[in-house]
Amino acid sequence: VHGRSALVFAEPSIKTPMVAALPMGARIAVDATSECGRFLSVACGWMSVRHAVPLAEQGCDPVDRALQLVGAPYLWGGRGGDALDCSGLVQLVLGLAGIAAPRDSDQQMAALGRALADDEPLQRGDLVFFPGHVGIMMDADTLVHANAHWMQVVAEPLADVIARFPETTLQPVLARKRIA
Repeated sequence: VHGRSALVFAEPSIKTPMVAALPMGARIAVDATSECGRFLSVACGWMSVRHAVPLAEQGCDPVDRALQLVGAPYLWGGRGGDALDCSGLVQLVLGLAGIAAPRDSDQQMAALGRALADDEPLQRGDLVFFPGHVGIMMDADTLVHANAHWMQVVAEPLADVIARFPETTLQPVLARKRIA
């Protein structure tokens, strides 16, 4: 599922009852012999062809996908488009771009990208790691992240995120990484 979510209907029509909603990133098996116009037959009903993309054709801008999820609720351990935590958001949007990412922020910090020099400016798609937290940069100044402060996915100034760390946190930003 490449959209924020995909509705599944009882029949190949938007005028029939909805039977399920699949979150962004859900992998579905499509019955290729049962395609009906603008609908695909899936295990539990029918969904729009516009919400699915074959795995072989994945590839997108992870930041665009993260921005689609602004407003999705925060859930510690969440990793689907219906509710996410910080590392779940990064894992999901990178996965949709065809980049495998570990599950937790500390694992992501160790495995993903190359470290940026202190004088190297941030750019779209860079990852910023904090103690127990990660986000993806929308541009040089704005971080997209799922967080418990706002209890949702938001895009906000990186400076505001850093300012919320207690003064006792010696180094709020642990790493800045660029995905190749």
